[in-house]
Amino acid sequence: MPKYVKSRARKEFDADVDRLIRAVRDAFSSKCKLPNVREHVLASVMLQGSAKMEFYLTSLISDWVDRANASALQTDDLPLSLRAYGFNEQALAGAYAQFLAFGSEVDLLERLAGRLNNPSNYFAINGQHCPELQAEKLWKDRKYPSGKNLKILFNRFGIAKIFDELAKSAKSDLGLLLDSFNDVRTELAHEGIPPGLTPGDIRSKLRSAQRFISHVDRVFFKNLELLGAAPLWTP
Repeated sequence: MPKYVKSRARKEFDADVDRLIRAVRDAFSSKCKLPNVREHVLASVMLQGSAKMEFYLTSLISDWVDRANASALQTDDLPLSLRAYGFNEQALAGAYAQFLAFGSEVDLLERLAGRLNNPSNYFAINGQHCPELQAEKLWKDRKYPSGKNLKILFNRFGIAKIFDELAKSAKSDLGLLLDSFNDVRTELAHEGIPPGLTPGDIRSKLRSAQRFISHVDRVFFKNLELLGAAPLWTP
């Protein structure tokens, strides 16, 4: 059984957050005497921390897709939900939406006829060479690390209840941790530094983001392992 090792994306995320934490320490050291600079640093590192979480998710998935596309996979090697997502392209969903709205079978059949040779159709058939996956399509609308987005994003990869899996991994409710991080990030973005927020609070939030991502990384690896797809991991 393959042993978990940090993904390339997680190692980069950890290094980035460590740099943000050092920036907070530098800003609040005896060398810095400018209160405005300190406030800007606190707000900036939280916003950057959130952006680094987004970048982690896109890197994790992009690395997986790159390896999957280079591995001559068959459709059977993919999670069923990922196959269904690949098959259900926007144009196909749009054709049925038009039919439900207007009831024109002629228009529906014309739209579907134009898609008969589309490679995405092979996702629906067992034993076919897997059509090329597009990483950006998988994460583009769900890369912001909210609870709702993560549930939808990881369901596409066969992890139906990501926060249940994270709770098993961490032995605690990481959904609360993520909500707390996002609440502070949003308040800083829209209202500035709230009264009583300290540099220690910010460092703690950044460390909590590292803890959250560490378990996302482990859960995603475990899912690949269960699928027999651990070789698609990028350490």
